[in-house]
Amino acid sequence: MWQLLNIAGDMDVYGSCGYFVGIVDRVENGRIKLTADSARADGEHRYLPLGWVSRVDGDVHLDRSREQVRAEWQPTSG
Repeated sequence: MWQLLNIAGDMDVYGSCGYFVGIVDRVENGRIKLTADSARADGEHRYLPLGWVSRVDGDVHLDRSREQVRAEWQPTSG
């Protein structure tokens, strides 16, 4: 879990499938806030639970595929 402290703005986020999900804006209230211009974000910030992170190695890697993330990510006020 200490790796979560290494998540910072402008890091790329990838699904378990290896495909790009978005770019970190910042960590906020225990969630990753993606930039509003992330793919398929429809101009809104989207949030990902920190529990989805499988590793951080300069990029953020999630434990679910890009399609699963897009189906489950939370909108701005979520």
